[in-house]
Formats: sequence, structure tokens, C-alpha cells
Amino acid sequence: MDDAQETAVAGIRSKLSRANSQLDRLHHEMAVFNDNEPYAPLNPKVNADHTRWVYRMNFARPMPLMWAVVLGEVIHDLRSALDHTVFQLTFDFTGHELPGTGFPISDQSARWDIRRDRTIRTDNPLGFTRDCSMYQIRGVGPGVVDYIKRLQPHSSPSPKTSPLLALQQLWNQDKHRLIHFWGLQLVESRSELTVKGSDRAHTIKFADGVLHSGDEAITVLFDGPALTGSLDGKLGTSIAFENPANPDPGPEDRLWRVHDATAGIVGTLLAAIGHQRDPIP
Repeated sequence: MDDAQETAVAGIRSKLSRANSQLDRLHHEMAVFNDNEPYAPLNPKVNADHTRWVYRMNFARPMPLMWAVVLGEVIHDLRSALDHTVFQLTFDFTGHELPGTGFPISDQSARWDIRRDRTIRTDNPLGFTRDCSMYQIRGVGPGVVDYIKRLQPHSSPSPKTSPLLALQQLWNQDKHRLIHFWGLQLVESRSELTVKGSDRAHTIKFADGVLHSGDEAITVLFDGPALTGSLDGKLGTSIAFENPANPDPGPEDRLWRVHDATAGIVGTLLAAIGHQRDPIP
């Protein structure tokens, strides 16, 4: 690589480093927020025969707005690093810049390779349409093309769990509005709850997944009409992140997985500079 390309590659790595440092900041602030018990005392909603009491999640304070701002910075740096990498690979392989390059992320296989552009130009000899994925990587080597195609959500047996799809959806949404995908996850192993003063035997059930203010969090089922008692004890929680690409997210689907996947892809692609015809494992 010449000096200009080495500087460009250093800039790409700096974007990843910046995203990582911002995630470290989020991790610290989330831990402090959670340790200060961000939920307020819960009030039950009782059914007609007093056999089922439902406690909703009530936040004592909202999750910090700055988290959404930091999230936007992280997502932009990660998405930008992917696009900059393809730009550098294109220059490396062709010896010149091409318009419209970028890292494609698609969950539709039909949009991958479309060749209906009848205006054949020297920078697009195969006639890829500008809205198909191959147009963005028409100037990279075959080894890189094959690798990027294998990474696509549509190439996965479970596209909705793809970290790249989550990154793309986060990026698209952040361009238009501040977004929060955080909530609280109940941790039963760290909770010690009982219904103090109850006149009935009972079972306490914890809600699964990521909870937001107003969501049903705890359900107490009694073996008959319960007229006395109050929920008492300790509630264990953790900050959880939802994957916007998955309509049924789980609390283990963390934002950090998006970063780790992106950083790994960028590192692998940068290592292909100079030998893009070779297959990438």
C-alpha cells in the first residue's frame, strides 16, 4: 500500500476504535443506571376474582437520552467503516475510484445481481442496475465478492438474526430519529420476591425478554381469591438491548454483537488488499 492508502486504512481502523470506546462508555453508564434500581415501586392490576395480580414495569426515571446519541455515533462509524473498506478494495483492484461503491447489506436474494442496465459503461461493463447489490462491489476481486455474498442476511438460514441486518436497520432509523432499543430484563436468579401478608398460596412468574415502562413484568397467581398481601423483596434487573432486525428479540441479543461482527468483517477484508482474487475462508 502507498502512503495515501495506508492513511485511509488507518482511518477505517480509527472508526472501529471509536465505536468500541463509545460502547465501553455505554457499558459503564448502563451498569451504573441499573445498579441504582431504575424501576419504581410496582402497583398490581388485580383481576375480577382476585386470583391473578399483574405488576407492570414502571421506570423511576427514563433511560438517558444521550444513549441514543451515542448509539447513532457507534452505528455510523460501523456502517461507514464497511463502506470505506469497499472503496479501498475497489481502488486496490481497479487502480481508480468508482462511483456508487459501498458494502451491500440485503435480505433479498433477488436484489443481489440484476443486469438490466442497457447503458453499458466502462465502469459497469456487466450492466448491473444501480439498485442491486453487485453494483456496489462491481470493482472488487472475485474472492471479495464471494466473501461478501456469503455474509449477506439472505445467504443465512436465519436472516433475521444477522448482525449485519440489525446494523442496516439501526443505521436507516438513526438517520431520521433518535431511537432507543434498550429496556430492562428481569433476572430471576438475582430476585428475591414474595407476597408479604398473603392469605393464599401463590406462584410468582417473571416476564421474558426486554421490558419497557408499562409492560407486564411480574404475575402472581393465587390458588383462590387473595384479598390481602403486597409484593415485597428484591428485584434483579439488567439493561437489555433488542435486535431491530428480529421481531422476536431476546435479551441476549446485544448491541455489542453488531460491533464484533462488523469489526471482524472489516479486518478480514482489509487483509485481502493486494490479493483479491484469492478465496477468503
